Amino acid sequence: MAKTILVVEDSLMLRKVACFPLEKAGYKVVEANNGIEAIEAMSKEAIDLIITDLNMPGMDGFEACTGIRRTALNRATPVVFVTGQNDFKTRARMGASGGSDFVAKPFLTSEITLKALTFALRGRLDKLLHVNVTTDELPTLVPQS
Repeated sequence: MAKTILVVEDSLMLRKVACFPLEKAGYKVVEANNGIEAIEAMSKEAIDLIITDLNMPGMDGFEACTGIRRTALNRATPVVFVTGQNDFKTRARMGASGGSDFVAKPFLTSEITLKALTFALRGRLDKLLHVNVTTDELPTLVPQS
């Protein structure tokens, strides 16, 4: 099953530029125009990764990320910010709002695809480690009679 990525960007052109390589790489891509649409999408469908613009009208990426962290279905979904701001204060706010990583604008399409691949592999590894812990290691902790 294809991983699902939510791309949140108020600029249609930039959103399409980000979506195109992800779709070509085999990801299912869901699009949102702003933070409010992103939170609505997050409450309806399990998403594997969110790539969001930071500066959007109405609700910025920080607020959207904080709202996404409140959704039960996608509370732990990784969030990658795409922004032209990469100063320490902005990075600190990204982390405080629940962000996982960032890509600086202007971005290369390969950068977006690489971030998606990295988080998809990380998620798969986490699941494998969880399965090994719950199925392989727990029985060894129980005394044998």
